[in-house]
Amino acid sequence: ERVVCSVRHRVMLIHTAAGKCGDRSIMIPVVLIIPSAIRLLQCLRQFADTREPKCLYNAFKYTSAFPVIIISGFRHFIDHDDWVFFWRPLWIGFCVFNTCFSFYWDIKHDWGLSLLGGGAPRRPGEKFPFGLRERRIYGAPKVYYRAIWLNFFLRISWTYKLASHLRHHSAVLWLVTAAEITRRFQWSLFRVEVEY
Repeated sequence: ERVVCSVRHRVMLIHTAAGKCGDRSIMIPVVLIIPSAIRLLQCLRQFADTREPKCLYNAFKYTSAFPVIIISGFRHFIDHDDWVFFWRPLWIGFCVFNTCFSFYWDIKHDWGLSLLGGGAPRRPGEKFPFGLRERRIYGAPKVYYRAIWLNFFLRISWTYKLASHLRHHSAVLWLVTAAEITRRFQWSLFRVEVEY
């Protein structure tokens, strides 16, 4: 988002851009919302083509990021007491909902695991471990259980990236971005496993 802001204001040096593209720039939440908005539109298009309700639930997952980004973006324009007693608890609630719903979606729908419910019940004599599926490429159940926990904690860290009012620590922001890249790479491995 800072790159977009720098280009918009025609400044190339980070210290020059800081005055126009700092933590209080309204461009930060605008740019942060674009990926979720694109995925929302893709899900709605997929629903229009297939009429599968699952597409609407997936669209809702992306929509649930909007309040997190918008409320965070307006943090610097809200009275401190209003922020502390109303908006911050509301923002935290939206963060928790978005994180939990996205985590659930990753595990249940994208990875096809029944750990969080809704999967076919195991019949007596079935050999696959609790919450996993019978067909697994990566073998050992502990690989899946570790991936599930890692996905959960990395989902939580991603909230920091969505919060424009917390973005003044560039080293932490870099670490969170690297963690999200790791999460998405891991996600893709298990997603491909389900599809093929």
